[in-house]
Amino acid sequence: MESIERRSFLTGVAALGGGALLTAAGCAKKPDIKPSDDPTPAPSGGGDAPVEDPKKAAFEAAQAPIPPVEPPASWDEETEVIVVGSGGGGCFCSIRLGQAGYKVMLLERNAELGGNTKYGANVFANWGGHKG
Repeated sequence: MESIERRSFLTGVAALGGGALLTAAGCAKKPDIKPSDDPTPAPSGGGDAPVEDPKKAAFEAAQAPIPPVEPPASWDEETEVIVVGSGGGGCFCSIRLGQAGYKVMLLERNAELGGNTKYGANVFANWGGHKG
């Protein structure tokens, strides 16, 4: 019997899955939108003023740069481990290190936990649980 290396097996599976996904995406029927079907409301007042899309405005507002903040004059926080990023790996490491008795500081640049993992996986599962 011929042995298969793990790397070649996973490469083959990934290529097969990616090909199937691209094929399925190409088979989807594209909607036929005519100018009369455009859901954008006509501007009021009969002028040529552009209509602001609220979703686009919210997206652009969220992407605006954060203004810089002056650092504090002194910093007196002490920790044993600093974990940068609260994605799947960062959260897992922080939880496990906390369980092991280390004083951990988890840093995240976004307002929510999850880092980029929340965009790729759309779900964050803590299967092992945690102890507070």
